[in-house]
Amino acid sequence: MILQFHPGGDAHRLKIVELHRRFFYHEGLFMHRHPAYHLILVTQGNCELLVPDRAPVRCPLNSLIIIQPEFPHDFRTDGDGVEHSCIIFTLENSRRESCTVPFDHFFDPQAAARPYRVIPLSDSNSAVLLKQLNLAIGLREKSRTGFALEVAVHSLLMNCLTLGYPEYFTPFEMGRKEKNAEKVRILIEQNIWNPDFNLPMLARQLNLHPNHLNAVFTEVEKIPIGEYLIRRRLQRAGQMLAAGHRCKQVADACGFRSLSYFSRLFRQRFGCSPRQYQAKETI
Repeated sequence: MILQFHPGGDAHRLKIVELHRRFFYHEGLFMHRHPAYHLILVTQGNCELLVPDRAPVRCPLNSLIIIQPEFPHDFRTDGDGVEHSCIIFTLENSRRESCTVPFDHFFDPQAAARPYRVIPLSDSNSAVLLKQLNLAIGLREKSRTGFALEVAVHSLLMNCLTLGYPEYFTPFEMGRKEKNAEKVRILIEQNIWNPDFNLPMLARQLNLHPNHLNAVFTEVEKIPIGEYLIRRRLQRAGQMLAAGHRCKQVADACGFRSLSYFSRLFRQRFGCSPRQYQAKETI
């Protein structure tokens, strides 16, 4: 690719190793390392990042995982599996030598380098990042090169780095409202399977009045909790259907009381039935 970076003053071209969405189950038995930068968005389920001599690092849904070159790592999932949407790439100089400078030193050569980062993203930031990933994946499938792919990858990388290193872009500390909204998002992901999970139950768990909690969440996320919950159920359902799960299994896992209710809401959002969507996404 034409995209270039200049660590240490030398020109390095970006070479894509992987650019894909992949659903998998994994026990985390074999750590590996290679001279590539990893930018991974957790787009379904959750996983644990396994690193040497440290406790497993939890990577929930909508996490952005950044792994530096030559750092040993592996992933472990639970029985439901996980989907990673990612770009993995090397930076090579004119002698085809791979750069292993950590991203931290791109920003500040004196900074303490961290071999990995796991950054929880808001639903809106995650949705934008996934859209950029899907665009880049689609363009690469059409052509291994091309100006449109260059632009899409550049936009994707800049967004990943902006979100992954907020201290250099947005010196913002979450206030009470943002922290409560984050707690709501986490609880929804943990209870998305439960058809009885709703605003009053959320409010009880957080010791807040339902109306106040809904107002705070709506101010931060620009969507009421009830609508957000339905949207997340349907987004998860779409991901599971694309991964090949059966419609009844998807409806149960995403907290819908009946298959007919699930099918009706799914058609309203996606414009087709769950089976039609699955057939289109798995071609």
